[in-house]
Amino acid sequence: MKIKIKMKKIISIVLALLILFSNSPLSLAMGKDSFDENTKESNSIVTTNTQEIKKGSLDEKKSESNSLDEFIQLEKSLSGNKKITIEGLRKDFSELEGEIQLEVKELNPNNGKDKEQIEIIETEMEKFIPEKSDSIKINWHHYDISILLDGEEIEPVNKLRVSFSGFDTTDLDDATKEVKVLHLNELTNEVEDKEIEIGENGVIEAEFDSFSPVTVVKVIADHPSTLKATDFVNDVKHYIEYAPGSLGKAVIDSSQILNPGRTSDAFGNIVLEHGQVITKKTATPVKGKVNTWDITVRVEGRDNIPDTTDVVLVLDNSYSMYKNKLADGRTRLQAAREAAKKFVDIALNENPNLRIAIVVYNGEVTIISGDIKQPFSQDKQALYSNIDAIKPPLLDPEKKGGTFTQAAIKQAGEILKGSSADNKHMVLMTDGFPTFSYDLDSSSWDEKIEQTELYYRPGGPFNIKDLYKKTKYYRLPEDESKIQFNYNNRVGLGTEKMSSVAYKTLKVNKNIKDVHRYTYGEYKTGTRDPNNIDLTVQAHRYHVDGEDFAREYRYSHQKSTVLEAKRLREDPNIGLDTLYAVGVGFETYTGQALGIAVRTLSGIADSGKFYDVRNAKRLTDTFKEIAKTISIKSAMRDFKIVDIMGKGFTVTDESKIKVSEGKISFDRNSETINWDIGTVTKSVAAKSDVRYAELTYRIEINDDILTLPGAKTNQHEKFITNAVTDLTYTDNKDEKKTVSIDSPKVDPVLLKVKKVLLDINGKLLNEDITFTINVTNDLKTYDESHVLSPNEDYKWRTTLRDEGTYSVDEIATPEKNYITTIKIDGEETSKFLVNHEGDIPRGDVNIEVINQELGGYELPTTGGSGNTIFRLTGLLVLAIALIIPYRKRQFRMRKVNKFFLFGTICILAGLVLFSKNLWEDYQVGKETEIIKERLEEKKVTKIEKPIDDRPDYVKNPYMEMPKTTIDGNDYIGYVIIPSLELELPVLSSWSYPKLKIAPARYEGSVYLNNMILLAHNYKAHFGKLHRLNIGDIIQFKDMNDNLFDFTVEKKEELDEIQVEEMVSGDWDLTLFTCTLSGEARTTIRCKRIEK
Repeated sequence: MKIKIKMKKIISIVLALLILFSNSPLSLAMGKDSFDENTKESNSIVTTNTQEIKKGSLDEKKSESNSLDEFIQLEKSLSGNKKITIEGLRKDFSELEGEIQLEVKELNPNNGKDKEQIEIIETEMEKFIPEKSDSIKINWHHYDISILLDGEEIEPVNKLRVSFSGFDTTDLDDATKEVKVLHLNELTNEVEDKEIEIGENGVIEAEFDSFSPVTVVKVIADHPSTLKATDFVNDVKHYIEYAPGSLGKAVIDSSQILNPGRTSDAFGNIVLEHGQVITKKTATPVKGKVNTWDITVRVEGRDNIPDTTDVVLVLDNSYSMYKNKLADGRTRLQAAREAAKKFVDIALNENPNLRIAIVVYNGEVTIISGDIKQPFSQDKQALYSNIDAIKPPLLDPEKKGGTFTQAAIKQAGEILKGSSADNKHMVLMTDGFPTFSYDLDSSSWDEKIEQTELYYRPGGPFNIKDLYKKTKYYRLPEDESKIQFNYNNRVGLGTEKMSSVAYKTLKVNKNIKDVHRYTYGEYKTGTRDPNNIDLTVQAHRYHVDGEDFAREYRYSHQKSTVLEAKRLREDPNIGLDTLYAVGVGFETYTGQALGIAVRTLSGIADSGKFYDVRNAKRLTDTFKEIAKTISIKSAMRDFKIVDIMGKGFTVTDESKIKVSEGKISFDRNSETINWDIGTVTKSVAAKSDVRYAELTYRIEINDDILTLPGAKTNQHEKFITNAVTDLTYTDNKDEKKTVSIDSPKVDPVLLKVKKVLLDINGKLLNEDITFTINVTNDLKTYDESHVLSPNEDYKWRTTLRDEGTYSVDEIATPEKNYITTIKIDGEETSKFLVNHEGDIPRGDVNIEVINQELGGYELPTTGGSGNTIFRLTGLLVLAIALIIPYRKRQFRMRKVNKFFLFGTICILAGLVLFSKNLWEDYQVGKETEIIKERLEEKKVTKIEKPIDDRPDYVKNPYMEMPKTTIDGNDYIGYVIIPSLELELPVLSSWSYPKLKIAPARYEGSVYLNNMILLAHNYKAHFGKLHRLNIGDIIQFKDMNDNLFDFTVEKKEELDEIQVEEMVSGDWDLTLFTCTLSGEARTTIRCKRIEK
């Protein structure tokens, strides 16, 4: 007899030796033998050695038999004296005859399938590492072992003995604490462990039911003081560091063993070099659910080797920084000091090769971290002191009043020009736009507009300063590159306001044809004549030009400052990498002033490096972000991920998309997540130079999955979760990289239901009728009805979500008599279990509800054609009895009597049935009237109260609520909402068809103060529920006219999956309905008003 043998098993053997731990703190390290490229590609086939032994020598359970069995011993030699031996009876491998072979192959850590096995073992090994130990050294091998019968993989029937031998016995001393064999059960995904003995010559031996991944862990004690750095220099082994939160463990060079926290990788086998980036994406089934997974996208990269970096902090110290205060009482200057100190702290911690210079400015510029020859410092405390020493400026505009941003930028450029660092950055912070700039060199102008007369504007002040009389106005050149500044002459008003100096009016000769009467700023209309133009000019606007003419350009403090920054960024002698600009306090500006401030700082900064901090409280966070970006030599800059869901999958709740840092956006129409970080700064562990970015979100299936190949034909067909997951970033060589991250495949659980209709002979019967099948679960989170026509194709559903027990019921059938059989997955039952076995979900649910017509025939009892046929037949027979003899004129009494007798019987039968129908009609009607009368009596009849006159529900709150049945539906009372003018009957239980009739009870009892009511959001039902206010009254009246008063205490919206949240909490009454979108539930929480 042939036996079909299924085999797809792998043994992953992890031989773990030399695990060092003690109470003293140690550096945490693990290791692995170097991988032989030749070994990983070759397979060793060991042929069978057989001998006969008595049955029972392997397994005591076989001792009942005295027969002899063929004994199989398969052996594979490994490196050194190590061997793997597998022993068992031939019949325990297979009942088939043939050559049995052992195949051993060392796992390839760069192969996807092998990686999965390795990761499982490594995860379990962590559970057996002593928690108090900081250093552990492990040497391991991973092997793929298979048993072959005539070249095909087979699975053993019973236990096999597996031995690992040839370990160095010098390690097996009294210091040995424990040796464990970890056996991974592939069905439950649980790891079983047991302590075992170490035999002679270092043999570790155990028995296994099947070939599943196995780990052997040996723990011994030794003192770390015996270890020296030189012990590892020439060691051929590699070592691993555990990095909390990382994808896994990274192999590093042995010379780095004493430098903890320096590396990590995803898979435990890849050497993570400086600048290297690795990715991983997983789908984890959500506990207690099916068809729902948590997706994790993780990217890790090791920093580049830190370069030398010089940074100049340029801080605004104008009077406005001192005058304006935050809500917490601090001034902007105090907030700036705190932010600058945090910048110093982070930048110097992250990069030991970084130096900082600090420049402060108002009307003048000062280097406070040193001088022009030695402006940079790495001394934290000195820099802190420099920052704390920043004081408010003097208010004399001739000295330090105002904001001379252009001069500050120029000074920072001079500092950086003297720097030889690999990287150079400038960070400028200000709370406004400039009020000073350098004058323009007269050699830059094409033509001069002469000033012929200066006089006061009518109505204005009469104290114009001499400064203004000396101001000259020029026409600018068309080419901005030709503009030159006179760095010896500062122009502007500084801290003085326009209102304090008013306006001046110029009268100029009209010696340039295209002079326009408008100026940049506040316009005033002058008097125009053939020879002269009067211009009213804001005093702090010192260049006049025509707004409407292409050759004439306005210039201001803002434009001078932006031009200075632009030239600094482009100067090859300076070599600036990035210029950051931080605007703080811009919330005080409005209109044109706000626009000028934002445009000015955006023009100063490199593209995308302007930070508009409207709330000074966030200034420290902004400086922290910039400090990390500058100081961290991340292998991942300009980091962006585009993650598009695959067909058949959708994000459950976009508000719960989480990222380690950066910004995300989600487009529901395209089911696309866009994630933008910029520079990745999060470390996998303290002081680690491995950065990570992690994205997590939850997905579930939708009906589109039914259109994919294999969805309706293959059990446990797996589908890829995402169509696209593309990562783009700038690497350590400043090259743009694009990586397509592989997405996992998952196994959904689909439900299909079908109606089968058979005639009395068991043949398919096609009729134009429908049946309703209802599927519910014990958790009351699932209630779906399916209206089915007989013998059509399956109706497929993707709506299963919760694990647990489900029930199938036929709730509506045509008015015929059937024998109904429910089959689920081929078995006759009305219940099925939705669960996982390990990580594997149950297969698709196949529901068939079979209805077969009852055989035989019986007289109807409800009136209709039955008695009519009897009466018509009787009349017909009587007519024949009378007419035939008459026509033949042969009156034979014997024949007449036969016809007459038969007809009379038929008529009598019809009369009897007709009378029975009339009687049953009368009885049912009478009984209905009696019930109605009795119900009315319960409402109106005064019942003499006993001594204990408390209501029944008070004496027994666990009693079932009284019900009144109408048209087959049970009602338990009325919900009354006066503020919404609603009084609605309430059904005892809910289903989707019932909710189309009236509100229903979700669960609980009004007597137990835990009742939950739900209804559709029809206007006539709970559609206006959101209009309720805190304090509104809601009443409930049961069928005994007991009235209960409640007050609204809370309004909230719950997500559709928040079942536990809906039923939890100490609420006496809850009402809920769908929001208009259907994505959430409007929920009203109430407390009972005690009478």
